[in-house]
Amino acid sequence: MPSSLVDAFLAGDVAGAAAHLAPDATFHSPVADYDGRERIATLWAAIAQILQSPQATTVIEGEDETVVFFTAGFHGRAGDGVLRVVGEPARDVTLMVRPLETLIPAVKEMGRLLDLPAARPVPGG
Repeated sequence: MPSSLVDAFLAGDVAGAAAHLAPDATFHSPVADYDGRERIATLWAAIAQILQSPQATTVIEGEDETVVFFTAGFHGRAGDGVLRVVGEPARDVTLMVRPLETLIPAVKEMGRLLDLPAARPVPGG
């Protein structure tokens, strides 16, 4: 059975998925690592505005973790992603997106939504 966070994410409730984070959770993104449920919840509220219609393609479950590979739209571009969730409530979460042509515009939009100056997704990107 996937974690509650994975269920919320796949239902398109990325912002609501933050309720399933441990207070001291860590989130790993293609850009940076973020610590603490409150900081992650702010970030995920922006992700919720970019991520469209996630559909699981593969779910792998371990004793204390769930990994889901998925397809989705990201700010109007098609992409693939992987979400890894450790613990219940989740204490370690990783979200990665590809291809780069999808990731870069999504990260720039995240920067705009979070009102970050000159968000840079990857070195040289």
